Amino acid sequence: MGDRQLAFYLVSGRAPAILFEAGGGMDSSAWSKVIGPIYRATGSELILYDRAGEGRSDEDRRAYKLQNSLDDLKSGLDQIGAPRRFIFVGHSFGGQIGAGFVTENRDRFISAVLVDANIPSFFTPEAIDTMAATFPKNPDMSSKSARTVAAMMKAFPDMQAEFYAMCWPKNLPITTIMSEHSSLPSARQKKHLIEAYKEFVAEASNRTLVLAKGSSHFVMRDRPDVVEAAVIDSVKNAREDHR
Repeated sequence: MGDRQLAFYLVSGRAPAILFEAGGGMDSSAWSKVIGPIYRATGSELILYDRAGEGRSDEDRRAYKLQNSLDDLKSGLDQIGAPRRFIFVGHSFGGQIGAGFVTENRDRFISAVLVDANIPSFFTPEAIDTMAATFPKNPDMSSKSARTVAAMMKAFPDMQAEFYAMCWPKNLPITTIMSEHSSLPSARQKKHLIEAYKEFVAEASNRTLVLAKGSSHFVMRDRPDVVEAAVIDSVKNAREDHR
């Protein structure tokens, strides 16, 4: 990426390919519990990567913008010769990357699995202000990842206002996995999130809501079986549709 490098991790396999997008402050290792079972069950090509400032990828010294991450992803996929279309799997902030990417590249996704992911309608002005108020005034800057998260927090109000206006295409099959135990601090926010998920799924007949019972926000760690089942089912449906 010019004077920077992004680390991509590839497992060769059959179509459809599967792209995994980690949450904010996390790298590709977040998926370590699920990629083995998914690969054994599907034989699909797997694509994982570390966003700028995470894992083995270099920091992006520019002010944080969602568009920078979207441009990085598109350029990276092009450089590694990734398949034109793939199944997208995104956790938390990774869902935001997915929404932005599919807005600009509507023909690239076959389907999506959103794992306790950010949903546009949740980020009302009130929700943005409430969450931004919880951020530390003097964030940790001692590591590459910490500096990246600090840059994201600084950009949060404007970035989430932009995200609020985004829409996932209604013709795209989406499985939305919701954790039972949200990491949000207040009961009001948790209720708002549940309502946002339900409204999101109700917008299109090809969207499904799955509850990961007993799970925290980190579903792929607490209930990897739920994530595996959703992704494996998405691969099965894609192959049946391709016949």
